[in-house]
Amino acid sequence: MTTDNLYEVLGVPREATAEQITKAFQDKALTMHPDRNKADLHALRNYRSLTEAYEVLSNAGRRMEYDDSMMPKFDLLPEDGKPQHVTDVAALWQLCIQEFYDECGRRFTPAVRAMRESTPITLDGTLLVVGVDPAKPQFIKDLSAVVVQDSIRDILCQLYGTVLDFRVIAGTTLTDWEVAQGQTPPQTSPVMPPPIIIDPIIDAPSPSMAQAPLPSADPQPAKKEPPPNRFAKLLAIDQIWDEILEIQVKGWMAAHSQSFPQTPAHYVLEQVAVLYEAEQAARARGMADEPLQRQIVKVLERMSSQTTIDSGVIAIEYERYRRSQQGD
Repeated sequence: MTTDNLYEVLGVPREATAEQITKAFQDKALTMHPDRNKADLHALRNYRSLTEAYEVLSNAGRRMEYDDSMMPKFDLLPEDGKPQHVTDVAALWQLCIQEFYDECGRRFTPAVRAMRESTPITLDGTLLVVGVDPAKPQFIKDLSAVVVQDSIRDILCQLYGTVLDFRVIAGTTLTDWEVAQGQTPPQTSPVMPPPIIIDPIIDAPSPSMAQAPLPSADPQPAKKEPPPNRFAKLLAIDQIWDEILEIQVKGWMAAHSQSFPQTPAHYVLEQVAVLYEAEQAARARGMADEPLQRQIVKVLERMSSQTTIDSGVIAIEYERYRRSQQGD
């Protein structure tokens, strides 16, 4: 083998799961074993390299240390001993990853891996925009947790020398950032109607008008047709749960000021309505109750991890919404 990269030795990407790493090792071990390659003078050395790579990458702690050793290092304290304020976007993000790993890496292993797989896009005013490949929604979820984002903001403020916000989007280019901005409707102030000035002489009612019957004080509102189920066009049950994961990720990413307590509350209220539609669509396709309830639990726990609101509280809100829709 001519590479020192342990991921390349096993033939897996850096974001590979533990199961993928184990499977890759087992497959390669069968074909690279020295007993099957007696004519290869380097067979034993190659097999040892494969085994060593697996021993490191199959251990979560050793894998994190190895990943950290592959990251470029930056010196936060130059020769004058004063902290430097970094303005280059790429260097700023690499420093942030390094600091986050040192401070929180043991507690937030998935977030560290997601940061390393992300791409700093731009510094838009006081907002650092970081992108993640849309094909890897798990990384977006890992970086969207409130506690992770708060830690990243604190580190960025220390590095940049002033208050700096942080946002993660699906996509890795400036065009993706422009699209993400276009999906967020601008906040507009309500337009107040002009005041109505009544002249007591000009606007006095005529006798015929005075005798006209008054309209009913409590008119019956017209019944509104319920909106179509957004999952109705999906044929497979698995597609329903994949779709709701994408809706959750995009919904949380579009939420502004995620550190405000009302933001997670609004997000949960929106998502329980989406979950109810998903439940109805799954039942319509004949999904059994037990696996359906397990899927609902997964969605509720995912909402909890994003918002840090207890999953039991979210479950109560979901049950309240479900009963209101069924007229209970």
